[in-house]
Amino acid sequence: MDHITRAGQLVTATLGLLFAAPAVGQDASAPTFLRVADLVQPAPCTSPYLTTAPLRGKRMLLGEESWVLVEWDNQPIRILSKEISNAWFSEGSFRAVVSDLLQHEDPSIQLLSRGSLLMVQERLREPVEALLAELRQRMPPSVRCDLQLVRIDSEGEHVVLAHALEVRAGRRGWVSSVQESSAVHEFEVEIAQSSTTSNPVEVRFGSGAMIVVRPIVALAAPDAWFEVLARVVEPGAEPRFQSGETSCGELDRVHQVVHEYAGVMKAKLGGVVRQRWQGSGGAFELRLTPTWQVPAPTPVGARDVEYLPCWPDFVGFRSSPFLTDGPEDPPAVLSEFESALQAANAVARPVESCAANFGIDAEATALRAAQAARVAAHTPVRVRVEAFDAVVGSKPAADGSMVDARRLAHVELDTVLDTWACATAYEELGYVPDWDVEVAQSARIPDPKTERLAAGMFVNVRCSGQLVELEGELSWRAAIEGRLVRLNRAMNAPYSATASSVGNNSAVVRESDGLQMPADVVRIESIARSKLPIQARLPLRRDQAATWRMTTPLLPAGRELLVVVRRVD
Repeated sequence: MDHITRAGQLVTATLGLLFAAPAVGQDASAPTFLRVADLVQPAPCTSPYLTTAPLRGKRMLLGEESWVLVEWDNQPIRILSKEISNAWFSEGSFRAVVSDLLQHEDPSIQLLSRGSLLMVQERLREPVEALLAELRQRMPPSVRCDLQLVRIDSEGEHVVLAHALEVRAGRRGWVSSVQESSAVHEFEVEIAQSSTTSNPVEVRFGSGAMIVVRPIVALAAPDAWFEVLARVVEPGAEPRFQSGETSCGELDRVHQVVHEYAGVMKAKLGGVVRQRWQGSGGAFELRLTPTWQVPAPTPVGARDVEYLPCWPDFVGFRSSPFLTDGPEDPPAVLSEFESALQAANAVARPVESCAANFGIDAEATALRAAQAARVAAHTPVRVRVEAFDAVVGSKPAADGSMVDARRLAHVELDTVLDTWACATAYEELGYVPDWDVEVAQSARIPDPKTERLAAGMFVNVRCSGQLVELEGELSWRAAIEGRLVRLNRAMNAPYSATASSVGNNSAVVRESDGLQMPADVVRIESIARSKLPIQARLPLRRDQAATWRMTTPLLPAGRELLVVVRRVD
């Protein structure tokens, strides 16, 4: 044991020497350690990320997957992420930046503990500490977002979520109020010889509300752009599925009602931006009040520096069928950011996989010029989109009101030219349209096949110059219809002692010798869904509403789907 004790004392002494404060006369080449986790490691988030299941054919938000979509067994899935966004610098780029700012290429500058500690020689401790303090001041500023999400109904306003969020420009942050639960929505079948059993399949899901924000602050201007996503998920009221099969009992439908908004908006310092959307499930409004302060251009290590997050990649968000064979628009791509820098002759150094750039001296000047050139391109516009079940040929009044019309959807959004904004209000639930029967020897058991259905409002809007593009769908479902189905006939029991044996010891079971198992009766369901696709390109005016019409047998005779669009800023 003595050698173990001596080894432990040696390790303790070594660590003490590494992390102890430098003593007088200490070797200038001895290593010292500085904490840099805030610059090199991803920013964590304690709030859970609220998301819904990605099902084939269901409309999902494109653009969100850039920070929550991962792959598991070659299949895209969504997870409750624990990180807000990437680090400011990768380990390699951070070491290069420190060496460049010090104007001293020193191989002893190393990152340890997955980038949380920077090891430098003792003689460089003071200049590196001063450099790191100045570098932190030159990172994108912190933005305070006062957020409020309210439900609006005949009784007034009801606050769903209100919270103040501090987030650095260029990074995503979110606040949420989430209740996580589990349900049994189907079961698998296990059969061995004459034994059968049902293996329940549990699914975890969340309900509540969440707001995600990524601000980008203009340099020396009272303007900021925000990528924003708001989501409300509430439990539905559909009862559990009564299978009719005695061995499995009730199954959960995981009925959920979802309201979402996602888009890009421009905000003034201290101003309020409001986004309102309404489907058949009610109306919601998101209110955002931002405040921030752009830091003074303090030099870092007597050098002019600039950090530019990847912000010209704004393409917005839109809903699209998930995992279908049709084409899907890709999420925000980095090539637009890189091409914008090249067009502005802003050659700088990428600092992370998000392709943010860091410039020193002439590079810093070019980066600021590139960002200033993009400010004019992101012009804000406010648009109102309304969909009606209206009398054929009817027209909106001057104030936009409609006579003898039922409003199916209403969206009023602040957005930015050439970016997509999306609003949804839909329900999602499971049902059992089919059963399989698993049979092995003399055992059998029914196996339900569950599916999920989504119906409601999905509206995508993109304004471009004097035009507005609309894409999406309005859908609704009928009540769930079920019927009982008998699964084949009763089946004989396994080999019994009264069965006769013939030939090569093979068993022959006579029907009179076996016991009869009861015939199974199960419930099969169907849900009729009506879907009206929306695909239009209309003029965008302030003085006159643009209309788009569609006559369809899904609406009563003499009525049509009427979509009215007007610019209201």
